[in-house]
Amino acid sequence: MNVTWYSNSTPSLLTLRPNANGSSTQLSRYPGSAAANYLCVDEAVADDADYVYWSGTTWKKDTYPLANRGTVSGVIHGVTVYARCNRNGIGMDPSVPNEGKIVIKSGSSYYYGNEFTPTSTFTSYSHTWSVNPATGNPWSWSAVDALEAGLAFIGNEVGASKCSQVYIVVNYTNPNTWLQFGQNSSVSNGIYRQQFLNASVNGQWWYWKVKADDGILSTWSSVYKFYTGYQSKIENTGETNINGFLLMQVQYYNEISESWIVDNDTVNETIPRAINSSSQLPLDAVFNGRVRASDLTHGTGTYRVYVAFRDPERNILKTNNEVELKSWWQFSKT
Repeated sequence: MNVTWYSNSTPSLLTLRPNANGSSTQLSRYPGSAAANYLCVDEAVADDADYVYWSGTTWKKDTYPLANRGTVSGVIHGVTVYARCNRNGIGMDPSVPNEGKIVIKSGSSYYYGNEFTPTSTFTSYSHTWSVNPATGNPWSWSAVDALEAGLAFIGNEVGASKCSQVYIVVNYTNPNTWLQFGQNSSVSNGIYRQQFLNASVNGQWWYWKVKADDGILSTWSSVYKFYTGYQSKIENTGETNINGFLLMQVQYYNEISESWIVDNDTVNETIPRAINSSSQLPLDAVFNGRVRASDLTHGTGTYRVYVAFRDPERNILKTNNEVELKSWWQFSKT
């Protein structure tokens, strides 16, 4: 048997915009001369001069069908709905404060995101459904084709809540962009692992799948994914260059003493480094590749990567707001 690993690190994003009024058209539109509600929110570049709006003590909503996706296909990993909203006349002791919610209609039911409070300026709000809430299963393209997306408002503050733009973004894996990143030939029964070394960019989804074959017949695994998170960095937003000594450690949590102890003193600088004004130090570029899970000496348990930026006396430097330049990320080794 042969085992081959494939990855897809190129995020494929499909944007779809309203193309008609949907099953619920409860919001008012501005200007009143607009031919339909969806025409007030369908622009690719937001036009805040036309919008849908509502002011009242009960929830009202608009939902809109979406443009055809064409021939796009692949495994869907999530659907995010975006709405650009604001509110006027903040305060004035309303009986019901102004609030908004992203809403979709999937199947015959409506599903809502978390409530948000629109600001006095137009701001984009969003909610992501990783699976289809109507079924609890991964999204299908037929469900996306039938989807309606929009928003709901409530509140009777002086003025109204408004929305000038609605659209969805489908996060999917394009079947034409899979790349082989590992192979193990002539395998027998057992467990096989392959390092995914190219997942070095932060703030990105990474997908992989595995094919097993005997040269004639083959079978594919499901598509798996993970997110490398937002980049860890020290960012100097001030007008003065700063200097300090970087400390990066992997620490183990000792449950008996209820304290963190150093397992791997990964980076402990003795020569200062500068972070100039309006510049940043990407911590992943310093840390990545220096330590592996197999290097940790305390066995299974709870660990964390601890980072601090210090002065020559090993005191942690502080921001102008007296916040120490330190942080950590906790994980488990099993």
